Amino acid sequence: MNILLVCASGMSTSLLVSKMEKSAQEQVKDYTIWAVSGDSVQSHIDKADVLLIGPKVRYMLQQLKKLGESKGVPVDVI
Repeated sequence: MNILLVCASGMSTSLLVSKMEKSAQEQVKDYTIWAVSGDSVQSHIDKADVLLIGPKVRYMLQQLKKLGESKGVPVDVI
C-alpha cells in the first residue's frame, strides 16, 4: 500500500511518517509512506493508494477530494 501524506511544506509530517513506517514494519506490512507539500500533490497522487491531509492544510480537502475521485484515490484529513 502506498500512503501519501500532504502538509503545508512536506516536512511537518516527517515525524508521523516515521511512526507510521515503524508501525508498518512491526506489523510486517509492506507500506510505502511519504509526505509532500500541497503544491506537489498532483506529481505524486498517481503513485498513491490513499491520500491523507494534515490538519494545517485541511482547507484543501474539497480540492484534493475532487482530485482523488478523478484518480480513484480515497482522501481524508488526519
